[in-house]
Amino acid sequence: MRRSGCAARAADPRPAVPVPAGVPGTARAGIETLHPGEKGMTALFDRIDTFILPVDDYPAAVAWYAAKLGLQATYVDAGQCLAVLPLAEGASLTLWQRKAGAPAVDPRAQAAFPIFATRDAAAALATLQRRGVRVGELERGDGVVYFRFHDADGNCLEACQTLAC
Repeated sequence: MRRSGCAARAADPRPAVPVPAGVPGTARAGIETLHPGEKGMTALFDRIDTFILPVDDYPAAVAWYAAKLGLQATYVDAGQCLAVLPLAEGASLTLWQRKAGAPAVDPRAQAAFPIFATRDAAAALATLQRRGVRVGELERGDGVVYFRFHDADGNCLEACQTLAC
């Protein structure tokens, strides 16, 4: 899988995004070009607040994320069986225990997964290996170096380093 990290870091104004006719919120026929921040266009959301990961046993998952990734729970709701683990910048992870009898995670079917930013993907991979985490191969794309790994419940996670363009 090839990716480009450089395009996402381009300074505003960002490149125009073609929007096909008939897409809600577009007024003209044919292809309309929208620019982020353009008059009349307002982002509905500011950022991602949290990413929910289903787990079998949330206290055990909290312990795994603390021991393997160094993330600490700052909010625990025993009634809802969940814990929130904030990251240094931006979003948090919410570990939410599956209800009894709910199917386990099939990593091959997991379409969405969090990607952690790291300054050194190779060092992060080596650290996770030393901590006994199942990790994939270090891969390179256009402007990025990344690898995937899995938590104790089989959730797919990724670490990504953005390279200088």
